Amino acid sequence: MEQEKKIIKTFTHSSFEDIFKSTRKAIHDFAKPLIASMKVSYWDLDQAANAIENSAVYAKISHKKYAFETYVTRRITGTARLPLSLRLHSNSSRHLLRWP
Repeated sequence: MEQEKKIIKTFTHSSFEDIFKSTRKAIHDFAKPLIASMKVSYWDLDQAANAIENSAVYAKISHKKYAFETYVTRRITGTARLPLSLRLHSNSSRHLLRWP
């Protein structure tokens, strides 16, 4: 119990910022080779990005990387939204779905 209090006391705004920045960098570092693998596998990255967030408007083509980073984040946090075609069948075979 005393150790938990010590940990809580050391968790400051600054430490939160450090954790946030590290997490953001880790997601970016994960998504970058993922996107590269998708490119060499001839994925339609426009279609894939639109499947993640179809209402987004990107100022530059290179900004579509944020859609993939968003997807990774959603998967980590458990808030990923599957396309409707996959959601309809997800109740019975959710553990079998791997998208994209």
